[in-house]
Order: sequence, then C-alpha cells, then structure tokens
Amino acid sequence: MNDLNKIYSEENLGMPIKVRMGKNEHNEDVYIYGRYYGRGYDGESNIENDDYHLIALVTAGGSLVRGGVCHYEVIKDNKEDLEKLKYFEELANKPYSPFLNIINNKFYKSYEYKKLPLTFKHYPLKWFEENGYFEIDADLFGNALSALFTAYFGERYFYNKVNIRYEGKSRYGLNYNDIIQSRNMFLLSTKEYQKNSKIFFSEYPYRNRHYFDSMFKQKPISIKEEDYLINFGHPSNPKIRLGKVEDEKFVPNTIPFNDYEHKEEVNYNNQNIDLVEDFIYEIIDYKLSNRKATLDQE
Repeated sequence: MNDLNKIYSEENLGMPIKVRMGKNEHNEDVYIYGRYYGRGYDGESNIENDDYHLIALVTAGGSLVRGGVCHYEVIKDNKEDLEKLKYFEELANKPYSPFLNIINNKFYKSYEYKKLPLTFKHYPLKWFEENGYFEIDADLFGNALSALFTAYFGERYFYNKVNIRYEGKSRYGLNYNDIIQSRNMFLLSTKEYQKNSKIFFSEYPYRNRHYFDSMFKQKPISIKEEDYLINFGHPSNPKIRLGKVEDEKFVPNTIPFNDYEHKEEVNYNNQNIDLVEDFIYEIIDYKLSNRKATLDQE
C-alpha cells in the first residue's frame, strides 16, 4: 500500500491512468482514460480522511471519476493506451478543464470547477451527506421561515423554542416527583411561547405500557391548528433535515422529527406544505449554486 501511495501522490498529478469500469457485451474489460487528479471523492483528501482510499481521475472531457485503487492502472509506459488517451484529448476543446491546467507540458490544479454549481452527479450522495448539504441549523431555519410566513400571510409569526417537561410520581403515597421526561419543540406561531413549560403528568404513579412508551405518548402535546411545527424531540438545537435525493432529484422533507419515536407524542396539523417545500428547494439550490454546505444568517 505504501508503494501505491507513492504512485498516487501529489507529485504525480496529471499522470496518465485508466480505470476499469466493467465488461462489455463481448465480456471484454471497459476502461475510462484520463489523468490522475488526487485522492478521495473530490481529489483533495489526505491520509487522515476516510475517503483517502479512493483514486480520483479526471477525463479529457472534464469529468471526475472515483473508485478503489484496485480498478486503476498507470499507463504511462503503454503506447496503445497512450494513443487512446491522446485521441480523447484532441477531441476536447480544453482538455481536463475545469480541473487541470497544462502549462509547458506540466499539470496544475486549476480549481475552476469551484466556480460551477454542484449537481448530484458531481459526487456520491455520501459526500453530500458528510459535508452537510442536506442539513441546516434549527435556529437559522426557524428564523428564516418565520420571516417568510410573516411576509406571505401578512401577520407576524414568531419562531419559538419550547422545552416541555413532564413530571410524574414514582408510586403511591409519595409527595415528590421523581420521574421527569422532557422534549424540545420548535414551532412558528402568531403567539410568543414561554421558553420552558412544566406539566405534572398525573397525581397517580406513571407506568410504562411497554418498553417504547413515554409520558408524552400517553398524553401527547397538542399544538394549535394554525401553528407550524418545525421539529419535536430531544436535541436542544438539532440540525433540520432538509430532504434526500431519489433518482438524482432532491425530495424536500417536511416531517418535523429527527427520530420517528416522537411522532406519537405530539398532535399537530402542519399547513402550507407547498410554501415550506418551495423554501427548502431554494435553500438547496443556493447551497449547490454557491458550493456552500453550511449557511449563516447572512
């Protein structure tokens, strides 16, 4: 492996290589030809990154191809393969753009690709997941959504964070509460809620009906019909899941739970799904267009 790390290293940027992509109908190996670009999904990883085992090849047409090292082969001493690579280079208007520049027959990373919008074809979905493209800070999302609701409906909407705590007795005859369960609720409302809410669940001892039971399942929180529930559960400031990709298309998420175990603990009636979905699409488009996974208030 050390020898391979020396071969597929920064010193050999632009080295001619090919990657085996499978078999054709005649059971012959099929290859993609190009130049060595780097390690990892984006060709910018180092030995400390989890994706360092991947090799990144850039084709003459400007596409990045990644895969395991066992599928790659150096072709700098293979005349036939070099002729094929030269053919593809001659077909390209600007070979290896926007990833590599060629100056005096030497290759340099140009980073021009960073000026182009991302698409879900650029990298594996795991890369987008790991870099936070499908998440957003709860406060950032809630405050922006409250401004959107206010502008759309012409009535002031507040972004509320409420910690709700249920307290119950442990058994008969005791006058203190020693069973406590809490949830954090994030919602939009024309009303400003108190940040903390404590509710005595019962004067009688609380008993689980089954292993996954909770006080909140036995007595769900009810939210006003006109309020919009953004998130409900344990974390005090969770990351909001914006959606997922199916068949290379983004599908927005409007389910207000990071963990589905909480879905029976609150009664809500989220309206205006189209408004929220359109807003999520705008956020994702902005992230991809600007290659900016993490957003701030600005």
